[in-house]
Amino acid sequence: MNPPLIGLVLDESPGQPDGSGFSQRPYYALRKDYFAAIERAGAVPIGVSYSWRSFEALLDVCDGWIVPGADYRFESAWYVNPPPGAVMIATERRDFERRAVAKLIADDRPLFGICNGMQLIAGVNGGRMTYREPAPGDAVVHYGANAAHPIEVAPNTRLARILAPGAYSVNSTHKEHVVEPGRDVAITARSPDGGVEALEMPGKFFVLGVQWHPELDAAGQALFEAFVAAVRARNA
Repeated sequence: MNPPLIGLVLDESPGQPDGSGFSQRPYYALRKDYFAAIERAGAVPIGVSYSWRSFEALLDVCDGWIVPGADYRFESAWYVNPPPGAVMIATERRDFERRAVAKLIADDRPLFGICNGMQLIAGVNGGRMTYREPAPGDAVVHYGANAAHPIEVAPNTRLARILAPGAYSVNSTHKEHVVEPGRDVAITARSPDGGVEALEMPGKFFVLGVQWHPELDAAGQALFEAFVAAVRARNA
């Protein structure tokens, strides 16, 4: 059997006009960790641009889809308390992903959302979130260099079948915090301050989102393995 093909949405950069970076013009970019994690799980990653025409062409080519982390803000309606206007900058990626994730869920295609990808699973289903900058005295640090904290995985969930229920330590680098998961979306892990750390859609074949970055630690590889295994089983 040929290895599954996994569509992996790329990140973007506006470029560095002063010539200090990779290009003075906008370009696609994504950390190699995502590609490596997919390949270790036995699948082949395919970088996906923000062209809807290309996305539609890949829908029946890719066996599963991963939406990785990002650093952009969602539209105001997705927030209980919208961020300051200065940081509410629309991006091409945001508009593409909102539409793409809704399509993937409607078609019941295997979907794994990471960080921003988890937030999108909530948002397209009517969920909402808060935006919060880290502050001194926070009981749990969710953003910053080497930020990490424990989570508790709920029993009788897909996530528990992958990781086993109980406590785990995860990395953390997010300012958006899901507070309303949305229609048909279940919360499957929380941090000690009650923060939502994982979501899934029990009525779908495989729709799972985690707030942390499993591609950055060895324990997180189990999530990629489970995702690829589910894709293989569906193709069998």
